[in-house]
Amino acid sequence: MLKRLLTQARRLQFIADWLDLRQAKRASQELDARHKRGLEEAKARNAPPHERDGIQSQYHDESEIIWNPIRARISQKLIARARKYWLQVPDQPINLEDNENWWLSHVTGDWILTHAAQEKLSREIRDAERQKYDELRKWTAVIVSVAAFILAVMSLARKPDPCPRNYYRSDSGECVFALQKASTSRPQQGIPPIPSMQPMKPSPARPKP
Repeated sequence: MLKRLLTQARRLQFIADWLDLRQAKRASQELDARHKRGLEEAKARNAPPHERDGIQSQYHDESEIIWNPIRARISQKLIARARKYWLQVPDQPINLEDNENWWLSHVTGDWILTHAAQEKLSREIRDAERQKYDELRKWTAVIVSVAAFILAVMSLARKPDPCPRNYYRSDSGECVFALQKASTSRPQQGIPPIPSMQPMKPSPARPKP
């Protein structure tokens, strides 16, 4: 089940690269331990120099088998990033002559960028990315400035309401005082009439004795 999941996950390139790097680190640690143990055993039995050289050569070959595919994959990703920004990539040689940009692994057969070529491409990629981000920031500032100018023009072009403060526009379009609306629209309930303002009723005439 786990093997099937890993096979499915390897379809994503970044997951495959991560798994390959993890496996290479584990294999390299095992190789280092085995190489150290072999040298100690050869030293303990006082092995001749050619045997020690053989152990060292075998360690070098196995180390290339582990790491050269990783180095080749790093070179491929670096070249892909460089071509994304239309940068010049050194051509891969077609023969085994010495080349300042590439070297061939005689163990795995992979063409790998030299350290100097990787440094040069990485520096050019950083410059291209910095230029791209500067252009993006510049255009963002221009767009924000244009939007602010348009909003300012729209706010100036908008006609102010002729009604003064504390006035509102009625349904008929007239300016009406806000407090007047509140006083007229709210009936006064529960306030008894003032006695002094009540009309005086005439008292009935008393009959004379």
